[in-house]
Amino acid sequence: QYEAYFETGASVDTTAPTVLGVVPTNGTTISANTNDFVIIFDDGLDASTATSTAITLAITGGATLPGSVRYDPVSKEAHFVTSNILPVGQSLTLTLVGGALKNASGVALASTVTVSVTAPSSRMMPERARRSLANILISRCSNFLNPADSTVSV
Repeated sequence: QYEAYFETGASVDTTAPTVLGVVPTNGTTISANTNDFVIIFDDGLDASTATSTAITLAITGGATLPGSVRYDPVSKEAHFVTSNILPVGQSLTLTLVGGALKNASGVALASTVTVSVTAPSSRMMPERARRSLANILISRCSNFLNPADSTVSV
């Protein structure tokens, strides 16, 4: 014989959401093509509070950079997506404004969270990658110059 017991009733969530992680992580030098900053929460947010005023990216000590925020309630991830290419060689600060981000019950993030990253000092492709790309292009071009020695497959 099996028995089941449960109660129904209103339960209020009084726990503030917390940040489980941010990618890229604090203190890292990001790649030149980084344009998506991912923030993972332990609790579902009220999507209307996940805005570009609640989550910002700025040059450290300077101007706020334009971007947009999208929130995925299934993964509990907020994404700050930059509108422009990041400034070269700058320290950047991602800020999650305490009090502005709220969970579905209206409980706010308890305090402001900041993550500092550094944009690369150059947009140039690393030397090793440039050499590899050059070698691939040269080998492909030589096939066209000597078609009897090559097979082209698509």
